[in-house]
Amino acid sequence: MASNKQIRLIEIKEQITFKEVFHGAKTRGVKAFVFSPDNRMLVAGHNNGGIKLWDTETGDKLTILDGHTASVQTLVFSPDGKTLVSTGQDGTILLWDWDEVLRDSNRKKNK
Repeated sequence: MASNKQIRLIEIKEQITFKEVFHGAKTRGVKAFVFSPDNRMLVAGHNNGGIKLWDTETGDKLTILDGHTASVQTLVFSPDGKTLVSTGQDGTILLWDWDEVLRDSNRKKNK
């Protein structure tokens, strides 16, 4: 479930668990989102052109990918899970090396 200010993750394994990810009012909403291949991250494309990565266990924001200058329209992983593809209303298609994104995210998290 999602709204302009939050995304609610519902986990059903042994019991139902709710987690909320707050993406803030300044972003003006999420246009597209996808889970990482290992389901550990929620990747959210925002109207402001940013792509935010959220930890699905903690709800913490991990990093922001910048590249689009307008709303992110589509997010999809390649079949092998090694590339994140994003399209923007600015007319661009960006290919993100997922291993590099994870390395950069870990470096920022460990600072």
